[in-house]
Amino acid sequence: MHQLIKRFGLRTIDLGGGRTDRIRSVLYFCNRYYRAEELAEDFQAFAPLVQQQVQEAGFPTTYAHFTPERVRLDHLSVYDMPATACSNWSLSSPASALITPARRR
Repeated sequence: MHQLIKRFGLRTIDLGGGRTDRIRSVLYFCNRYYRAEELAEDFQAFAPLVQQQVQEAGFPTTYAHFTPERVRLDHLSVYDMPATACSNWSLSSPASALITPARRR
């Protein structure tokens, strides 16, 4: 983009891209407005489990180097993931809609 601006001699204006003091991230999700802070809060119930799985899966994973947890996660279907990994997640949360469509077959 910068090269095109320079090539065609275009002028730019500062839209305050570096300023975050007045910017709020708002999503429209599940027929309502959903603040980014709410989404982050809802995911906090899920975060410890993901962190545990990352630790148990190990790094790096290759065809010759892997852990039992990595194999289990690799074979976990999208359908089974919400039931096994998200049992402590509030299903009334809009964020839960991110994972529950796979369960509605």
